[in-house]
Amino acid sequence: MTAEEVDTIQRLTHSRTEPARTVERAGMIWLAHHGQRVAAIARELRLCQATVRSWLKRFNRRGLAG
Repeated sequence: MTAEEVDTIQRLTHSRTEPARTVERAGMIWLAHHGQRVAAIARELRLCQATVRSWLKRFNRRGLAG
């Protein structure tokens, strides 16, 4: 991730004003950035692995725009 992406994801992860889904998706990316695997992220955020995998792939393809 670029420095800009890291800053944005970190800000979104801790936001109290952004939509909940945006915060949740930022959290997935943040945890993956810190080395957590899909299964661990899914457990921590109480999501299915397919959802986590889908959003991580989307971020990897499209960056913040995704």
